[in-house]
Amino acid sequence: MVRFRPSNNRWPPNYLGRPLQWRLLALVLGLGATLFLLNSVRQPKAVKFLDRVFAPAVEDPTISDAQIRELVTSLPNNSNPQDAFRMPAPDGAKQATSAEYFKAVQPQLLESIRDNTYFRSVETEAWFHLLGILQKSLPEELAAASLGEVGYVQMVQQPHVYRGRLVTICGTVRRAEVVEVAENNIGLQTYYLLTVRPAGRQIWPIRIYCLELPDGFPLGEDVSASVVAHGFFFKNWSYQWEGGPGLAPILLARTVNWLDRGSDL
Repeated sequence: MVRFRPSNNRWPPNYLGRPLQWRLLALVLGLGATLFLLNSVRQPKAVKFLDRVFAPAVEDPTISDAQIRELVTSLPNNSNPQDAFRMPAPDGAKQATSAEYFKAVQPQLLESIRDNTYFRSVETEAWFHLLGILQKSLPEELAAASLGEVGYVQMVQQPHVYRGRLVTICGTVRRAEVVEVAENNIGLQTYYLLTVRPAGRQIWPIRIYCLELPDGFPLGEDVSASVVAHGFFFKNWSYQWEGGPGLAPILLARTVNWLDRGSDL
């Protein structure tokens, strides 16, 4: 005769008992809360918020709507910075190989950079890496190593060509301010943020983070100073203004050459 015997003497759980029901309810609620949190952090606003909270991101002052309006008043109707026509790169410009970067630039650090977005915490190392190189380099060296003059559209359309490479821009500084720097390992405490209207018919702004300025250079929101700058192209930064989304190429520079004291190029 075959007999079935239980492996132990425990009684089956009393699923109708109040203690076990409370435990099961707590388990279900905890699982639901976890799923809700996982879904919430996928939202763009949550990602941006968490990125700013948990990382010493680069300071990110906004461009004022009034200044953007002033910069774009001469654009044709319905123009948009992202609708600009494609301009060719300077002769010989192409995506750089390791040997073509300025001395000490580590190309692998540039892989963390993404265009058409805000400053991301994962880009911080590359940011201070390039600033550290600028600290140790003479302005004459930087100018000599530049690919040449480039414009807004070239950087917006071909960021892979210019990323981490020295370029030259010409334009009129319309806003200049001192910015406190996030904690870093290169001893940098402040730098200058310049909003530049490019020379010629390139209207949309370029932003330059600059380690130093010429003596007497004006600061404020109503500046008109013609400059030439040699700096590293970092990324195309996305911002919002009353006219919708915009893109601003970001350059890192040691200083700028101040051409005059107020007349536009």
